[in-house]
Amino acid sequence: MYFYLNISFIFVFLMHSLHGVESFIRVDPESAVTRALVSNKHLRAAELEIKRARVQLHWEGRLNNPELEISSSSDALGNGEGESVFEVAFAQQFPLTSKLRKARNLRQVRLGLAEAEVNDQRRDLANKVRTACIMIATAQQKKELYTKQSKLNEEIADFLDSAAERGEASVLDSTKARLAAKVFKQKTNAASSEIERWLGELRDLLSLSSESELIVSVDLQLPAESPSRKIDIKSALSRRPDYQVALIKTNLARAELSLAKANSLEDFAVKIFAERERKIDAPEGLGSNSMIGLSLSFPLPLRKRNESAIESANINISKHHIEADSLALNIENNIKVALNARQASLEAARESSSVILEIAEKNLKGYREAYSAGQVSFVQLQLAQEQKLDLEQSSLELVHEYHIADASVKYITATDIFSGISERRNTFKLKKKNP
Repeated sequence: MYFYLNISFIFVFLMHSLHGVESFIRVDPESAVTRALVSNKHLRAAELEIKRARVQLHWEGRLNNPELEISSSSDALGNGEGESVFEVAFAQQFPLTSKLRKARNLRQVRLGLAEAEVNDQRRDLANKVRTACIMIATAQQKKELYTKQSKLNEEIADFLDSAAERGEASVLDSTKARLAAKVFKQKTNAASSEIERWLGELRDLLSLSSESELIVSVDLQLPAESPSRKIDIKSALSRRPDYQVALIKTNLARAELSLAKANSLEDFAVKIFAERERKIDAPEGLGSNSMIGLSLSFPLPLRKRNESAIESANINISKHHIEADSLALNIENNIKVALNARQASLEAARESSSVILEIAEKNLKGYREAYSAGQVSFVQLQLAQEQKLDLEQSSLELVHEYHIADASVKYITATDIFSGISERRNTFKLKKKNP
């Protein structure tokens, strides 16, 4: 029997695999990020730019194609004496400067830029996935709390209906409790809609079909110890792909400047030719002669030295240098704000989750004991329980704010997925120089 069940399970699993349907996919924030980085189609499309840059680098730095010249002339429309010339020439241009190497260096920097830009998209994608997971978990807990509050108000309304029939309570109080229950049912439905909306967002980020069932597991517990508020700014800057992009753009402008200077002199041409000539030479008459020769052609830089491209590259160096400095200052300020916001939200969440909820729990326990002793009514007991649920909801909101702030810190400091993710970070020097 056990063997039969195993075979049945394997058969069902294979059938699902053959149909390409993932019935249930369990993810947590970390596994969801890993899956998104592998399967997200928008990211896959962006990574093709890296492939394009590699292809361009591979074919860069080559000489222009040579030229084959063939010419033939005769005096058929002239004297008609049979004179003719036939010439074959082979021409090739060569650079006077190291512009081929400079062009290849420029492509190398462009490859690094493409990789840094894709890394920045990876960072954005990871943050979106983490945020979606947190929003789903928070909405699920909200739904549970709203369900409890709705059920509690229904119980109060039922009790008040019975009391109203005995003349011990007002029908208005019962109606008020039922309206409150309906409000919480509406909030429960809104939470369900929010869950589905964020599940749809997460499916899109993971490039899953709409039929895929996602089960998201997120630990919304607060950390036992406060996260460190000390972060090495230089290390954070080195991990930020957008800052790398800013620095690489400065290097790109420097590479463009080097290439522009190399292009200030045009190529010189070398031509090798062979000529066969038939010509009348007195007194012998019509005769033939063959010649070979070498021709050199040098450009004279008298008017144009590529000044426009050189000046434009110098301007770009200054521009990208200022932008990199501005971004570094912005990142430093954002890190400090994010760290302070995370610490403040953690303290508020801890106070709400421990101190305030403990007081509410003791208050509810006291009401239960008083109700058992006949000192308070059932309605008072239920109101105390409803107050505790309200405090749990407020606590959940504060816990949610902490986890969003923690995800923001990971996003701003790029500490979530970037541990040596750039494959070619050392192919060029990311050093800031004064323009």
